[in-house]
Amino acid sequence: MKVPFALPELGDEEIEEVAAVIKSGWLTTASRCAQFEKDFASTDYADYTDSKNEKEIGTEVC
Repeated sequence: MKVPFALPELGDEEIEEVAAVIKSGWLTTASRCAQFEKDFASTDYADYTDSKNEKEIGTEVC
């Protein structure tokens, strides 16, 4: 199976949000993560969300 390469569709708004998170120093916690979970849960993609980082996922898998 060949999966074609696709560039992400990122605009100025997404870049500004990422920059704000990086500048805040809070990459995996704080209000922006909670807001992301709330916003994503309100879409048709999920009834419930909980964002994780790699360490948390590795701990849950083991």
